[in-house]
Amino acid sequence: MNKRSSLLVMSAVLITFTLLILVPNLYGMMSFRCGTKLVQVGDKQSDVLAKCGPPTSQTEGRLGTGGSDRWTYNRGSTQAMMVVRFVGGKVSSIESAERGFVQPTFQQD
Repeated sequence: MNKRSSLLVMSAVLITFTLLILVPNLYGMMSFRCGTKLVQVGDKQSDVLAKCGPPTSQTEGRLGTGGSDRWTYNRGSTQAMMVVRFVGGKVSSIESAERGFVQPTFQQD
């Protein structure tokens, strides 16, 4: 290979790796882990509930308008919170949010 061919090959490899890194971030993640279980785009709400338990917070879309539900999971102060959107009862997107937090525990007197 001559110098020009090598440069073209290296450029193509660099562009390919850059796209592989950027494309998932442009469209959100395709999955995340709850313990040892994997939540993926396309999973049913009931499956996510079974894998991760109840969300930390939940916003329900308006029924009959094609609205989407949004569940947020706080995974603690060492990890980012995960936002799971549902359309038609199935995961449509998964995004990371700001770092989670330690939830206070309340004691009754």
